[in-house]
Amino acid sequence: MISKYWTSPETTGINRLPMLNIEHLEKISLDGIWRFQLLASPTDTSHKKWSKIEVPGLWTMQPHSQIFFDKPIYTN
Repeated sequence: MISKYWTSPETTGINRLPMLNIEHLEKISLDGIWRFQLLASPTDTSHKKWSKIEVPGLWTMQPHSQIFFDKPIYTN
């Protein structure tokens, strides 16, 4: 006699491929260290030194970029 395995709570699928979330395959992480350069305008051709910033993060809040560093301000 064939058991009724489909009535068992442990059975989650019969003749089914394992589930796969493909959304993570179509994305890349942008986190990490980025090179950053603040210019006066898009047409500025000066060759200033590039800084390194951590992403995610605010470029104005990165303490190692002393040129731009701001302290957080509570504004409620």
